[in-house]
Amino acid sequence: MFALIDSNHLRELVSLTSALGRWLRDRIKASGAEVFVGIVVVEEAMQGWMALLKRRAPGPAQVDVYARMQEFSGSGGEARRAAV
Repeated sequence: MFALIDSNHLRELVSLTSALGRWLRDRIKASGAEVFVGIVVVEEAMQGWMALLKRRAPGPAQVDVYARMQEFSGSGGEARRAAV
């Protein structure tokens, strides 16, 4: 079994504080489903990160954004990327 998730579900899934995210993680774990993220979702996320970076002054003001982007992109193996 597999699941293809959209950007809204991905945002919840990688959130450590989201009740919906915890529920999704539990459902995925219980079902044993492999989770895939479409390439469009990856592109949407990158556009968001780039927009956030452009609003910050270059240099130290961008460090926290890059750190959060790195956390998001390495979402603990919760989501696998697939070009669909």
